[in-house]
Parts: sequence; C-alpha cells; structure tokens
Amino acid sequence: MRGTSRLVIVLLALAALVQGSACVRMRVARNDPGFDARSPVGMLRSDPALLYYITERVLEAPGLLPDDLRADPRVEHPEGADLLAEFSVGQELLVAWTYAWLGCGAPLPSQA
Repeated sequence: MRGTSRLVIVLLALAALVQGSACVRMRVARNDPGFDARSPVGMLRSDPALLYYITERVLEAPGLLPDDLRADPRVEHPEGADLLAEFSVGQELLVAWTYAWLGCGAPLPSQA
C-alpha cells in the first residue's frame, strides 16, 4: 500500500507541474505584445513548431538538456535565443524525458 501512495503522490505532483506550466504559458502568451485574442493565426503557425523543436532537441541531447539551450542559434540567428529564459518549456521537458524514459523508439508524433 505504501508504494501505491507514493505513486499517487508522484502522479499528483506531475499533474500539478503540468498544470502550472500550462498556466504560465497562457499568461506569457496573453502578455505578448503580438497576441491578438480575435485572431490567433500568427501564434498557431509558429508555436507548435517551436514546441516540437524544443522537445526534439531535449530528446537528442546526451544529458538532460542540450548544451546550447541557453544560446540556440537556430531560433534567433546569429545571437542565439535563451530558450529557458524566453519560453516556458516545462511541458516540453516533461514530455521529452517521459518519452525517453519509456524507451519509445518511434519518432515523436507530429500533426500536419
């Protein structure tokens, strides 16, 4: 029974982290000067691609995080973007680490 209680606590903590990360993402998106509540077309074109890119980069890293995640030249060239400072990447990290931990051999699912 003790193992079950610990598992429940861990799952609740993970759910709280995901929920918190989602709230932060929504707050950041709404405070963006380019955010338009009537037409989200611009954000819908770029945001999923960036989220997928960050998740894929974390999966490809030999450790927990890629070395250049704090100065990624592929997002902002040539200076590089500090992805951890500019974006709320908690969900992407959780998805990538869970995906790697489960040993999924297939590529990440994507939508067209």
